[in-house]
Amino acid sequence: MQSLSTFNAIACRILFKGYSLSERSLQEKGVHPVRTFSLQKYSIFPAIIWCFIFVRPDDLRAIIQAPSLLLFVCLISVIWNVQQFLTSFLANTTSTISVRTTLSYLILLPELLIIGAVFNHDIPNAYSIAAIIVLGFAFLLEPSQAKTNKRARFAMPLVFIILLVVTQASLDAINAALAREALKSISAEDFLGISTVMIMGICWVWTSFVPKRPKDTQILKKHTWLAAAIPIFWFIATIPETYASASLPIYTLFSIGAITFAIDAASDELQHRIRLSPRTMAFIALVFIGMGLSVLSL
Repeated sequence: MQSLSTFNAIACRILFKGYSLSERSLQEKGVHPVRTFSLQKYSIFPAIIWCFIFVRPDDLRAIIQAPSLLLFVCLISVIWNVQQFLTSFLANTTSTISVRTTLSYLILLPELLIIGAVFNHDIPNAYSIAAIIVLGFAFLLEPSQAKTNKRARFAMPLVFIILLVVTQASLDAINAALAREALKSISAEDFLGISTVMIMGICWVWTSFVPKRPKDTQILKKHTWLAAAIPIFWFIATIPETYASASLPIYTLFSIGAITFAIDAASDELQHRIRLSPRTMAFIALVFIGMGLSVLSL
């Protein structure tokens, strides 16, 4: 059972990485973050199909008649929209994906330790604390930027980025804790279908009031498959994520996913955002050591 949960955690993080790389690519091509975020609303269609197949009417009635459980799902839906919008807004704020990922985990992991301990009674260990310290050194080091990458390291003041990342990570951690608590009362199938429909329904409503830039529409038409990858990757990723959330502590769930950093580093190298140098190799080594320590916290 533990091995299956670990597999689900790895699968969901790899799939979410496909989603995040697709979003970053579109933003680098000029699509506004609000527009890339709004593409996720199309996940509502597979979610509705999922509900027809897996969610029984009796289960739906039971959730509606349980005020605390319904409140949990509503809170998750609202919080998700805020934190995921911040994720989209932050996707292209650093010149490299690897630095952005390192910063996110450096902030998210300690928050998950605290929230997991308070809400879900998870117990931190020395490996998880050591992982945070090593990732801190890695972020301070940073990789060497490629000569062809003329972007500033940060698209806005670092303090502002950190503030947004802290807010996004806090909401993400709270949502993960709420989801894990809700999964103690309902099945993973019911939670996935009902919560996704509510989440994407809210996303669809509020993004419909945002004016669409002609430039964004032209780019999305030119890169249709890249645009389609966002809702496809997102929904498929939520399936193993939901099952993993039901059985793994939230810190462990996110720690396992940290191994996808290799995909970030490879993307940065292939897209000529970074160049291989002793400094870059030291950065990558520190990140892998830090993330390896976080995985050892299982």
